[in-house]
Amino acid sequence: MIEAVFGDAMTAARELLDKTKMELAALSCPKPTGPFRFHLHGLGNKGETEFLANFPGGYAKADRGTDHIYVFSLVDGSPAAFASFSQLFEVARQENNKEAAYCRFIKEHASTTTLYVGRSQKLRSRIAQHLDAKAGRTYAMHMGRWAKELDLEIAVSFITFRNRSDTLVQAVEDGLWMALEPALGKHGRK
Repeated sequence: MIEAVFGDAMTAARELLDKTKMELAALSCPKPTGPFRFHLHGLGNKGETEFLANFPGGYAKADRGTDHIYVFSLVDGSPAAFASFSQLFEVARQENNKEAAYCRFIKEHASTTTLYVGRSQKLRSRIAQHLDAKAGRTYAMHMGRWAKELDLEIAVSFITFRNRSDTLVQAVEDGLWMALEPALGKHGRK
């Protein structure tokens, strides 16, 4: 009995992946929006609100069926800039991990300028979670809690998919994650 269920599951997975492969072959790459830049010194002030206005809210009726894949990166790609960012992040993560759900640091990707690759249907609120100083259990960078003292500029870009399958959008996010090797976050779905 269980063998038949696993067999059916494998067949369904093959069919889903074949369909996604055909969708991907027919897809032309969406044009990225951005980059939108902000200084970490500006976190928590009115400039943050203005910065967030660059991103779709995701709550309008017209936003149904829309997914966004976004990328946070360091504008200054020097090893010193990355070292400053990553050292403070690790300290914050270790000291405050009960107050906020920090994303994980990927030591194998320590030479990148890409900080985070993610996906959201409500992009503005998701970007705000990464910038936010509030405690919370949402998995994010929470830069407002620890990064305000850094004299670094961050860029955020995103691509938008409308009415595409979840599997396709996830495959594109995974491909971007593998190509950019972000320093923070995790590969794939939860």
